[in-house]
Amino acid sequence: ELMIERGRKYKTLRILLLVSSIMLILGSTVLFRESKVQLPKAMSEILWSYKAWISGDGRLGKLILLNVLLFVPFGFSLALLSKRNWLVVLSGFLFSAVIEVILLKLGLGLFEYDDMISNTLGTLIGLLVARGCQQMMKYQH
Repeated sequence: ELMIERGRKYKTLRILLLVSSIMLILGSTVLFRESKVQLPKAMSEILWSYKAWISGDGRLGKLILLNVLLFVPFGFSLALLSKRNWLVVLSGFLFSAVIEVILLKLGLGLFEYDDMISNTLGTLIGLLVARGCQQMMKYQH
């Protein structure tokens, strides 16, 4: 019984971690953003921001890094709830796509494929960190 109770507590903590990461992402991307009237609808060139970063635009490099880091907790927490790695990464991609559509429809920002790539990369990094932690925990027990 003690092990079952402990398992429930850990699952509750993992769910709270996931919900917290979702709220962090929504707060950073959608909820506290003002409308931007004079924006094009989308940046259709894939990897344009990465190319600009490589060409020396440090500001875009910081934005790419922030987009990656923003989704690391999401990937980490979802990986603790799912054993299917492909599902974790796909969830990060789809969640990012939903955010981009919301930004576009509400006039809060651009629809950018590069953001989706960065967010998915962050999800993947979070997944890899979680799997690494799980492996370390196995060796300790």
